Amino acid sequence: MYHLWFVYMIIGIYILLPILHPISEKLLADPKLAIYFFTLWFLVNSLTVYFPFDFIRLIVLNDFMSWSGYFMLGHYLVYEKHIPSKISNKILLIVFLVASSCTFALTIYLNTNFNPLIETAYIYFSPNVMIATIAVFLLLKQMTLSHFYVKTVSYLSPLVFPVYFMHLLVIAILSSGILGFSLDQFFIHPFIGILLLCLVTFIVSFILAAIVTKLPFMSKIIG
Repeated sequence: MYHLWFVYMIIGIYILLPILHPISEKLLADPKLAIYFFTLWFLVNSLTVYFPFDFIRLIVLNDFMSWSGYFMLGHYLVYEKHIPSKISNKILLIVFLVASSCTFALTIYLNTNFNPLIETAYIYFSPNVMIATIAVFLLLKQMTLSHFYVKTVSYLSPLVFPVYFMHLLVIAILSSGILGFSLDQFFIHPFIGILLLCLVTFIVSFILAAIVTKLPFMSKIIG
């Protein structure tokens, strides 16, 4: 299924990890190099989503540290000490909501009088998605959880990858009608259908992941 592209991409990053690690450490040690690298990474991979430049294509920079850049950005945001350790959570939340709203608004704008659906605003490298990602990453990093929530998150965290593996299959089964009913985005009303489908898929996938990972050897295969 198409969402499994992510698995192959992760394999590629792990193959490059012995190379990426010293580069990441160098970025932490040299702020000017970090500014140069992440600015170039943003211009090549993000700005070109809305403003494609033939020159970038000609000098073959389109794939320059593309997915690896996200990987290294996460490392940088976690360990960089010069970034303020306490940016207001309210500011981060506002940035996330504004950037996410831009994604919705741009999608509506781009799809006015167009068919099929144009998903440019949802591309993982689009500036609005990238800014929202950085904001929510820092927000989650700075959150302080009670002991109860720490235990809950610790339990759910190993199940995330199995959920990613199976969620499209769960959606396909729920919307196919083979269970005697059909739950899809058009259930009653698209607004209700989309939210309900997401919620049910989320719950069912986590339950299945929890069961599957308890089977002998399965946790090592998909955990």
